[in-house]
Amino acid sequence: MARLLAPGGSLEMACMVLEEGAESVYVGARGWSRRRADLEMSDEEIRAVCEFALRRGKEVRVAINTSPSSGEIPLLLRKVELYAGWGASGLIMSDLGCIYRVHRAFPGMKIHTSVCSAIINLAAIQIFQEAGAS
Repeated sequence: MARLLAPGGSLEMACMVLEEGAESVYVGARGWSRRRADLEMSDEEIRAVCEFALRRGKEVRVAINTSPSSGEIPLLLRKVELYAGWGASGLIMSDLGCIYRVHRAFPGMKIHTSVCSAIINLAAIQIFQEAGAS
């Protein structure tokens, strides 16, 4: 079934698109999303959007489109743990290694492959699916 997924660049924007009919909103995690800084959200704002969405039976996806160094992966996993605990229903990710690690640590979390991944053939699709992305 198709669902309307809309961007939410700020807390106000995210809540507005959910109020106006989107079933799901995606937001950029500050410092992790490749979005302009004014279109990224702090963890506190992401928590507020998750609470807002859950009260309305809607979903939140968090964009984590950066390619962290090996040393940053533990921090990434802690952030995902926060988002999952707050009720985020999924992530939008581009880094294959991070997709693999997040999927292994949070098997119930939906992971969508970002357009930043530039997947252009069936072999790449299969590799991302094997890593845990949909």
